Amino acid sequence: MLDARRRRTTGVLAGLAVFSLIAALPARAQDPLYLSAVNKFEYRRLDQEAVREDALRNRLEVTASQGIFTAWVRLEALSLSNAQTYDPYGFIADEDLTTKRVEESKVTRRQLSISTERLDAQVGDWSHIFGRGLALSVFEEEELNWDTRLDGARAELHGKVGDATLLAGTNEGNRFRGLFLEPNSWSSSNGLIDARAGVSFVEAWGAERNTDIGPREQHAGALGEVVVGPATFYGEYVERDFVGKDGVGAASPGHGTFASGEVSLEGFSFAAEFREMLRFEHNYHDPPTTLRQHTWTLLNRVNGTVLSDIPDDDVQGGLFTAEYAVDAFTTFQASWARLIQDRGDDEFFELFAEAKSNWQEQVFGTLAAAESELHIGNTFEERITKLGEAIFHLNEQNSASFIVEWADVQESNAATQAFEYPKEYRDRIFALTWGRSPWLTVTATVEDTTEDDPAEDKERWFNVLAELNLGGNDVSVSLGSERGGWKCTGGVCFFEPEFEGLKVKWTGRF
Repeated sequence: MLDARRRRTTGVLAGLAVFSLIAALPARAQDPLYLSAVNKFEYRRLDQEAVREDALRNRLEVTASQGIFTAWVRLEALSLSNAQTYDPYGFIADEDLTTKRVEESKVTRRQLSISTERLDAQVGDWSHIFGRGLALSVFEEEELNWDTRLDGARAELHGKVGDATLLAGTNEGNRFRGLFLEPNSWSSSNGLIDARAGVSFVEAWGAERNTDIGPREQHAGALGEVVVGPATFYGEYVERDFVGKDGVGAASPGHGTFASGEVSLEGFSFAAEFREMLRFEHNYHDPPTTLRQHTWTLLNRVNGTVLSDIPDDDVQGGLFTAEYAVDAFTTFQASWARLIQDRGDDEFFELFAEAKSNWQEQVFGTLAAAESELHIGNTFEERITKLGEAIFHLNEQNSASFIVEWADVQESNAATQAFEYPKEYRDRIFALTWGRSPWLTVTATVEDTTEDDPAEDKERWFNVLAELNLGGNDVSVSLGSERGGWKCTGGVCFFEPEFEGLKVKWTGRF
């Protein structure tokens, strides 16, 4: 406990030192001081048959800026009734604290930055994404409890010939230093062709047994993009070399490749993506998945399962999409995606189609369907999914929408298919939403399944969500049960366990 108090005290002092430093820096008389604060409060109460636990998290983020300087600090308070039984925020408590309430309050993030015409620099916790995220991608996604930002220093220099970025930082025992160069883009005299390029070098160390990075490794890569009229072509390649301790290689090199092309003409647009990766799996890159990023819950869950079962250590993938826009409200889309193991037998395939239209700009409808096949080891899953949405604009303030998602699934196992019938079941989601612009949205969701899954004690889930916008304050209250599964955004996926109880979120801006 003494060490925990010392860390909290050190964090608070570090936050105060940041503000003291910015206050002590000379400022021009005409530069005003701006202060803003955002408070994010979240409460969850898990209320299942044998378990009743609660968790509370409060984040206060304060930003001060004056002239070219900006300081930002986050004070976080966390309270868990039992971190071993219920830990929705990914908090890992000390062993002696997992049988009782855990309470922590400390400065968790802080940053001091300077921005001029020639220099952008940050000290503290910062994000960095280069290209499509193969060389290094460190950022935060609060909804998924994902935070790989580095604690250290970052400086971006803007010169006459281009930009250069230098960085050094740590995250959970993983240490990084890197150099990124991107010359100014080139354009032809007639403006028909634009081109840009960049190179990257990252050296990293894993300091502990459970770190994602080896004792020492290097990532070296390059990217290029060319725009020719209505067409855009992009490519990026990164080599992952396991240098090892004292220069002795720990494993064979890995690599990541991504290429894409897109063309738009006369209402039509076509896009293609390709990736090929080997021994390239760690938490500090975020390459494109070459899977369609769906807005539909059932299809997004499939994406999460696939990305978990076919990781970047051994994968090839491709995505092709086509779209035709008749007008602003009528579009037709189709996509084809496939992931396979380069040196294995696992494979995933998806075919998706979607059509949107409207009636007198009062009723908006969407119909979609997908077929997917997932082959992992001896198991094979085939899924046919139908989806539909209808939105009714009742008047200038009121609207209503109805969504249905329906999937028929068949699973088989090569080891038992000679004497066992395939497993067949159905997943369904129904959601009804009423909105009163601009301050209130209420959604009732029912989900059911016929799957006989020993890991789930329910076959039906019901949830009501109310979202309010009260003049700079966002409040959401969710009550009921939610089925567990994968949540995905921007290629980052996180498994959310089954939940039953109450969730309250409040975000206030000052």
